[in-house]
Amino acid sequence: MIGQMAYYMKGLEKLPRPRPIELYIQTEQGDLHEEVMLFLISNSNSVGGFERLAPDASLSDGLFDVLILKKCNLAEFIRVVSLALRGEHMNDPNIIYMKRRSIQVTSPDYVQINLDGEFGGTLPCLFTNLPQHLQIFVDETGQSTYKTPAINLMKSPWKNKIGVEDNHESDEQ
Repeated sequence: MIGQMAYYMKGLEKLPRPRPIELYIQTEQGDLHEEVMLFLISNSNSVGGFERLAPDASLSDGLFDVLILKKCNLAEFIRVVSLALRGEHMNDPNIIYMKRRSIQVTSPDYVQINLDGEFGGTLPCLFTNLPQHLQIFVDETGQSTYKTPAINLMKSPWKNKIGVEDNHESDEQ
């Protein structure tokens, strides 16, 4: 809950002085030049505790979900945020939504990037979705291994996500 509250507090801190930012967005399907209040690039439907920001998002489609709030006044901004809390913002005329594999964002303004609540540098930036880039291992026994010394992890019954046994004992011979 503290992490989610931090998102809300940071947002409330910015509310008295929202200002639009001029962005140039280049994607494989075309370019966009817009003054925006907010832009989000996500790979899931949940961002900062908002569970329905990108209702059609999929972790496995290889595409980012890009949500842009166009330049608007404070009253419109609050209205769209309240719609977003209910997942009813996607058809609002102030919202631009797209799914893209790669996004390059530039701005003549100084724009900081926020990566899950942390400073992520400044624009310009190129975001590229790397589908199936991480290999995930699962302990199929369901036993917690955090107390197991690292040397014993190599002999544990781990399998990678495609079901191939990861047997390191043959490496010791």
